[in-house]
Amino acid sequence: EKFAAACELLLNRKGRIVVTGMGKSGHIGGKIAATLTVKSASSDGGNLLMIVGLQMIVGALALLPPALMFETFAVEWSTPFVIAFVYTILMPGLAATLIWFLLVGRIGPTRAATYHFLNPVFGVAIAFVLLSETLSWTDALGVAIIAGGILAVQRSRIKS
Repeated sequence: EKFAAACELLLNRKGRIVVTGMGKSGHIGGKIAATLTVKSASSDGGNLLMIVGLQMIVGALALLPPALMFETFAVEWSTPFVIAFVYTILMPGLAATLIWFLLVGRIGPTRAATYHFLNPVFGVAIAFVLLSETLSWTDALGVAIIAGGILAVQRSRIKS
């Protein structure tokens, strides 16, 4: 009854929402609020980088409680740490996002989304080449599953 009443309240608010609660209802309400925030920011066709930034903030907020519970607060500042941190901001953060938008604009969102399947393959390959990681049968199995997924997407597009 309480959940149904909360849903009814949410549906009748006409663009404004106040989310409170604990447990599953609170988590669901938080996700609804985050979705509506991002949707309202993007409804006017606004700045795509702003939308991505909001998505990153929502993701960071979702990871904050487990991080506070399980991670240590000790940071050892060193030159390799700062270089890795700056690299993480510039390459996977900004450059990859800009390349993604260029790719979507050039080949469309459906075909571009297929390339996301390749991220784990490239991750394993980079770890093997740059970090001298060993490859195991599970890596090969993962690549085979990913290749099967890409093949399935491509074959379904050919039939339709």
